[in-house]
Amino acid sequence: MRHFLILLLCLLSLQMLQAQTRDCDPVVMEGSEVSCMLGLAPHEVVGFRYINNGWQQIPIQIDERRLMDMTIPYSGIPMFGTCLFKSEENIIWDILFYTDPNTFTGADTTDLNFDADDELAFMAKDVGTIAPANSCPGGVYANSKCQVQVQNPLSGSTTLGYIYLFEQDGSLSPDAGMDYVDYDYETFGGDYKNTYQICVFNGSNANPEDSRVTTNRYSMHFSQRWVNDELKVTAGNASNIDILDHHQFFTSVNSCSRNEVTFSDGKGPIIAYKEGPIRGIRSVMGANSGTFTQLDIIFTECRTESTMFYRMHPGIGFYDVMDYSEDAIGMNYYNNQVPMGVPIDGQPDQMLEETPFEWELIVGAPGAIAVTYTYDTDMTLGTQQELDNGLVEGHVRAFHDDSAGGLNRRCTGDGKFYGAGGFVLRTPVCTDDRYDFDTAPSCMPSEVQYFEQTRYQYYLSPQTTTSEAATYATFAKNPLTTIVTALDCTASIPTCTDGVQNGDEAGIDCGGSNCAACAGSCPDEIINTLPTAPGLYEYINTSSITSDATVEINTTVVFQAENTIQLLPGFHAKGNSTFTAQIASCATANRIEQRTQDQLTLEIAPNPIRDQQLNLRVFLPERSDVQVQLYDINGQRIGNTQWRQQVQTGNHTFLYDLSTVRAGLYLIEIRTAKERIVKRVVVLD
Repeated sequence: MRHFLILLLCLLSLQMLQAQTRDCDPVVMEGSEVSCMLGLAPHEVVGFRYINNGWQQIPIQIDERRLMDMTIPYSGIPMFGTCLFKSEENIIWDILFYTDPNTFTGADTTDLNFDADDELAFMAKDVGTIAPANSCPGGVYANSKCQVQVQNPLSGSTTLGYIYLFEQDGSLSPDAGMDYVDYDYETFGGDYKNTYQICVFNGSNANPEDSRVTTNRYSMHFSQRWVNDELKVTAGNASNIDILDHHQFFTSVNSCSRNEVTFSDGKGPIIAYKEGPIRGIRSVMGANSGTFTQLDIIFTECRTESTMFYRMHPGIGFYDVMDYSEDAIGMNYYNNQVPMGVPIDGQPDQMLEETPFEWELIVGAPGAIAVTYTYDTDMTLGTQQELDNGLVEGHVRAFHDDSAGGLNRRCTGDGKFYGAGGFVLRTPVCTDDRYDFDTAPSCMPSEVQYFEQTRYQYYLSPQTTTSEAATYATFAKNPLTTIVTALDCTASIPTCTDGVQNGDEAGIDCGGSNCAACAGSCPDEIINTLPTAPGLYEYINTSSITSDATVEINTTVVFQAENTIQLLPGFHAKGNSTFTAQIASCATANRIEQRTQDQLTLEIAPNPIRDQQLNLRVFLPERSDVQVQLYDINGQRIGNTQWRQQVQTGNHTFLYDLSTVRAGLYLIEIRTAKERIVKRVVVLD
């Protein structure tokens, strides 16, 4: 008996440990976070991990994105204006789209290489240990080594592991011979650009599909643009049967006029359908009169991430509901408010729904699905009663229904609810920047709000517990972070050199008679990398500094040392950067200002700021629509701070109102159709 208890405890401990792993999570970095790989063609970037004292290639994926006008996915068709249906106001509205040469979104023709807006993805399960400093695998250029340290924010930013990125020599492939996601996009009739009917208004089974996504954990099927009508879980010992009726989207539980089928039978394009070794991407647009309402689904090995961009004239909101079929009878449904669970049997259950569920779990012999939600908005939210009384702009809550014998939702699929659960937004607010102002005055730019909601689903074994489901929800809401360091396999430990040496591109010369007193001892601070985010960085009050790093575009760096500043070959300051090196007894600092007049620049003043108006000094290399937005330090957009204007080429100064912003540290972003700059600004009381 004692041995049995020990074995049981071991099994329980192992199960808890497995629940704490993040193997199902992707790691996704914007190009701006991976400056050491910028400018390379996507196929030139490969990934490796160091494991068991050796190098092993891992699959990585680069997905290109481009800032484009909201209408671009519609623009390759006749009757273009008709398709937009009252959403044609001449307002700047640029969106970062996933580019796709197979659709009217097209390729990223502004920059076919890996640029700051693109995304690089790999799986957390593929991390390894830290590699020896001077070690590199075969098939890569030794001076291109880029270390990515993956951290888990849920455990005090402890290191989960490392991967390494390299420029390959042409002998390798970024997929490393592996494919975690198989996405077959198939439309009846063949090529999308020649056969897809984007402007159909009242079709019946318009633009049918036979598209399928398959991994080793799940498979799902799409029969129209918005219609996901099959889901099989294959994780562990799941029975691999289809338990899904429809992933439902609708505006009212008592009406069949607007739902995922009518969305698909009406106008709208496919924005992107992309397959890679790490992710499949499905992006669609057009939901009846919601011309620009968009759904992006990211498929990875054992989870999906579905984001609804709600862009609508004044309406009532939407439901996002996963409705299961009769084959789910016998499974159980749980959430954070009902941890003891209820059976999926077609019989109604009592459940509190005033707020969105923190997590849900649907589990049984067919497998398990752990679900959670996040949302982002600049609306003021409150209770349904507060919304009804006009005190707030929106209300969010949960939804659950297991009333197969009831009368509601006889609209799509089998017309019944089995264990249906989801997320609800109720709002009359306009979220379409271009909807006709005369028809809807609340769609004036000063009134328009935004709302984005994401559903995360993990596909797991039938043995999954409620505590594990809660943990996966926490994982989804706390994505893994990275620290990126540019290295060189051929570099050796810097030798001690008194005085100051010239960087080959830096133009620093502090070794002459004016700096005779600067000679000192060996460096005590070695800086091999500098921050990639624009801003001011100071390295001061130290004895000696040595560096072979890069000062990035729009970045200011100050080195101040008592004895020596040693700039090794490879150190350089990029265009529009400022670098200052100062040694204590030298009369003057050496300063470089390099500015290229073929790229966007931004200077802000004063910073820190106590007044309400911030000066934005902008150089625009060509006429463009310009958008400015403020974010908090976590990257969350600050409501009512967006500024848009069409600007001619040249130097300009604009006033940016911060009167509604509280004291704190913020990120200010300026975007054009081709470029993006982010700088920090401190707002004081």
